[in-house]
Amino acid sequence: MTAAVRDVFDALANAGGGAAAFDAVTDQPVEGDNYFVTDPVDSAQFGIFLHELADAARVTGSRRVLVAGCGTGLETELLADRGFDVVGFDFSPGMVEQARARVGGRAELRVLDVLDVAGAGLGMVAGVVFSNVAPFLEPGRGLLRRAVKGLTSPLLAGGAVYLSTTLYPDPVHTRTLDFPTVDGAVSAGRVTYYARPIGTYRRVLADYGVRVKFEASFDSGDGGYRNQFLIGRG
Repeated sequence: MTAAVRDVFDALANAGGGAAAFDAVTDQPVEGDNYFVTDPVDSAQFGIFLHELADAARVTGSRRVLVAGCGTGLETELLADRGFDVVGFDFSPGMVEQARARVGGRAELRVLDVLDVAGAGLGMVAGVVFSNVAPFLEPGRGLLRRAVKGLTSPLLAGGAVYLSTTLYPDPVHTRTLDFPTVDGAVSAGRVTYYARPIGTYRRVLADYGVRVKFEASFDSGDGGYRNQFLIGRG
């Protein structure tokens, strides 16, 4: 992804308030479990994935999971707490530092772009979490396929995949992320989201050997965008 987007997320990670403030500005509660338990929508989707992942661990004999775009470590912590061998990575060094502060030594964390996963030596895995990273990948350049290929290449046969994304009504949506601090809002910069319908993700996953078993698309609480989820098996 672009250096400009990385710099925005570094600014968010390093501004006052740390992970707790970032989780708040991105509409994610501070406690990892609350994100998946108190929100009935996200609870349902990630709960289905956890069920599939438990079966994938049984089938593959592995409990290793990749978390792409780990951010401040919400999904990484949740999976580590459930006994999975988690490798979380993010292209933002600031976000990785926040994740390290959250999970400590319970997971392996790296600074790595999702476009550079191939050849990174992450090892074979039973599961992949690809959470809301795809909207930042510009269409027309093969970036989504490159990312999905890299993430699914180490997936063992029978492994589980969780992909979530955000669909704004306009094809190219630019948003300013303001980071709240004790002294007021600090504008960290602008990021661009690229819209892709859920069918695009389904087809790309299928092209790389992932059969989608569950998908959902629904309006957000404020109606400004749609949340999209796909859960599949390799």
